[in-house]
Amino acid sequence: MISLLYLRDEDKYLPPLISLCGVDGVGKTTQVKLLTEYFTSKGVKVKFVWVRNPHAIAFIVWKIFSKFGFKRPPLKRTLDKKIWIILEFTSILFKVIIGTYLPLVLGYKLIGERHIVDSIVSIAHYFLRDPSFIKSATARILLKLIPNNSLIIYLDAMEEEIV
Repeated sequence: MISLLYLRDEDKYLPPLISLCGVDGVGKTTQVKLLTEYFTSKGVKVKFVWVRNPHAIAFIVWKIFSKFGFKRPPLKRTLDKKIWIILEFTSILFKVIIGTYLPLVLGYKLIGERHIVDSIVSIAHYFLRDPSFIKSATARILLKLIPNNSLIIYLDAMEEEIV
């Protein structure tokens, strides 16, 4: 598959971002390392990018709650959830501008492990415990932050193999 992406000695055919997502233990880190080594050996300027929550401000708030024995902030009321979504959204936006778009402007191709797709799923499942967030306007806006023509690869494996 790599040879299909890398058609010539020029990197203009590579997508701006190749992002791998999937459950823990499926091999994302291994694949990212292999892709990075391969493209670097071909002379491509490659940068690793990782975007997963909690981000920045949301991370600080989460750590404060964890000091009081909470695994996650107690988001029971609708207002609590809306505030958390705003914290996450602004934090993700900042991280994507600095960690994704700035390197692209500087001429890098990006290889990511856990990017915006993982953030959306993590917010919905782990923090909000609300699967409907995946279809929300906020999630759709976050998806628009993924650079055009990016390649998102979902890795999966049998549970026995992961264990």
